Amino acid sequence: MSTFIIGIFGILIGLIGFGYAVYQGSERKKLQKLARTQAWVLYNKANNLTGIIQVTQNKYLEKHKANIDSEVLDLLSRSTVFGLEAFRESVRQIQISEPKFDFNSIDLWEKQKKINSTDHKRIFTDLVIDDKTEYKQSSDNKAHDTTSH
Repeated sequence: MSTFIIGIFGILIGLIGFGYAVYQGSERKKLQKLARTQAWVLYNKANNLTGIIQVTQNKYLEKHKANIDSEVLDLLSRSTVFGLEAFRESVRQIQISEPKFDFNSIDLWEKQKKINSTDHKRIFTDLVIDDKTEYKQSSDNKAHDTTSH
């Protein structure tokens, strides 16, 4: 009788463990999706931030040609550098969070308008880690060898 109870108890513990594993797998997938979504949101916000800073700097230079304050110009330049660093980091976050980060994925994201310029696409392609794939760049029709990165 006691071995029967121990057996039932073991089965019960096993079923609870299995149920918990299924639950954890589901939670992990949700967390991965959230991280992926947040990486793309960060990419778009960093892109907007950098663009706004650059437009502000250009407007300042245009409107104050005769009386440029070097301190303001320095702060705008530093803001541009910070924005570009945040932008590059957002692309690295996408690289980490996407299940597949290769040239085909980048082409797909470009078609889906997630990546909207060749300059941005270059930042993505520079982060591809795949020495078996060559990438044909449409801008200059030269093969992109990833082993040089």
